Amino acid sequence: MVFNLRHINEHCRKYSVRYEPLAAMRRDSEKFDWMWSIDLTDAYHHIGLHDDDVHYFTFELEIHGKVHRLCTPTLNFGWTNSPAVFTECCRVPTRFLRTGGAVAATVYGKRARVEPPHPPVRVRPWLDDFAFSMSGEEPPAQEKSPQPPLHVLQARDHSLLVFQRLGLERHATKGELEPKMGLDDYLGFKVDTRRGLFLLTPRRMLKLSKSAHTLLRLQATGARRVQARTLAAFQGLAQSSYLALPRARCWLRSSYDDLSQMKSWRDSVRLSAQSVRDIKQFLTLKTSKHVGRAIWLEPETAELSSDAGPYGWGGKVWKPEPMAPAWGFWTPAEAQMHITWRELRAVRLLAEWYADVLRHRRILLWEDNTGVVNIITNMVSRSPELMQELRLLLDVLEMLDCELRVLYIRSAENKVADYFSRLAVPRDYHLKQQSFDVIMDTVASCTVDAFASAATARLPRYWTQQPEPGAEATDAFAQRWAGEIVWAHPPPWLLPRVEQYLRTQPGARALVCVPTWPHEAWFAQLRSLADEELSLQPGVLQRVAFDAPQRLESWAMTIFVVLRRSAARPLATRSRWQASPPPRLGI
Repeated sequence: MVFNLRHINEHCRKYSVRYEPLAAMRRDSEKFDWMWSIDLTDAYHHIGLHDDDVHYFTFELEIHGKVHRLCTPTLNFGWTNSPAVFTECCRVPTRFLRTGGAVAATVYGKRARVEPPHPPVRVRPWLDDFAFSMSGEEPPAQEKSPQPPLHVLQARDHSLLVFQRLGLERHATKGELEPKMGLDDYLGFKVDTRRGLFLLTPRRMLKLSKSAHTLLRLQATGARRVQARTLAAFQGLAQSSYLALPRARCWLRSSYDDLSQMKSWRDSVRLSAQSVRDIKQFLTLKTSKHVGRAIWLEPETAELSSDAGPYGWGGKVWKPEPMAPAWGFWTPAEAQMHITWRELRAVRLLAEWYADVLRHRRILLWEDNTGVVNIITNMVSRSPELMQELRLLLDVLEMLDCELRVLYIRSAENKVADYFSRLAVPRDYHLKQQSFDVIMDTVASCTVDAFASAATARLPRYWTQQPEPGAEATDAFAQRWAGEIVWAHPPPWLLPRVEQYLRTQPGARALVCVPTWPHEAWFAQLRSLADEELSLQPGVLQRVAFDAPQRLESWAMTIFVVLRRSAARPLATRSRWQASPPPRLGI
């Protein structure tokens, strides 16, 4: 018989209740723990009501024209506060077993040693389900079903006696009374303390597979359309399996987007192609390597940090041994994406860069973007763009056989990754390395790069426009060029100043790299100062910043050699430049 207590619930103050999740085992359990469990029968009916309150739960029933009054002097299943009251009452045996029956000293300020009369038992309550555990030792590898030691059996008997004396009656067929290293079914999960894993029970795994098969059959015969209620039921079952199936949320994200299309629960929704691919993952759970989550986290064997800036990304591997930093630059399309997307892509690019080092390792990633920390930890995001990038990252980790754990780090402490993610400055570009090396080998060896950034510097010594770590000096026009052979590749708007500086400083020597724009006044002036000039065909420039000039790849370049008739390579080694007009170097 079921009673509707809505009229009572509307007038009751609601008390919240906090359950202890199964995942909390990570904090108070150990490997090779012995476990057993019980399930109470008619849980709420163990707790009586005060005599003054019984009349609130008394009902009149009319049977064959005669009115009967039915009194329920125990907690009702339909009352809104029954879970809170029952859980609070069960804290008494839980606390007693956890402390071994020890009573705290009652004299304040006095030191005392508390000796529990019974060995403490770790208890994990969830409403009327109770799991117990005691520490054990690693059994021999060849022993598949080890026998529980005596102290475990005594703790099991003691825990059952406590519940019996309190009048809490356990279910005769539910629960697992025989201690073993794990539980076959507790709250819908299998707990294996020998291997240290949360696993799906065979029954739950079969139910997931059947539900997924039903959805796939319906969408195959109905133009990818399924009933909203059927899809929601599958999502609820799969979501509840998240503890033992870490990728469940990732595989459900697309179907949640599809379900948002419905207007009522009687509607059907159309599954996307991505949803169909994700639902198929639930058909192979029995052999899938994605089933199972570690109860206790193993120490990481690799450690790295990453960061993304407006123009590029950077990162560094710190373990197993510090390695040279990695960095790269965004394309125009990538630079327009949200910073969280760029931070997430930086993680994938970093994993690909250090693939050989990270293979078969457990990785700890230090990340200064809380959004990325949350996305990687939960393996889900509401953004379709972020989900697409997350799937690519998970594919890379699966290919490398890696496990990734991410922790937040303040930007101020993520200095190395932050620096290399911000190497480029606005509109950065430079001459390709191969072309630069040919010029240094055949013309003259320059000593300093005068108009560079950390991303574009072609020489160990370089000057920048703004103060940067690693730069020798700032503002090339404020430095002495005498005694140097300067590599001058300034942005076009600075070329008039470069020409003026070389004209007014007779001791200055430089190789000036400029676009071949003969109509500009500075071009003719630099030609008059140069000992010779070299012509480079289009395609020798490389874009660094995404906002570099749009037609950069079509620029032909000219190198004006201003060495004041000294320090140049012998002309015999530069026969390629002797033709008139100068030949075009295509590198």
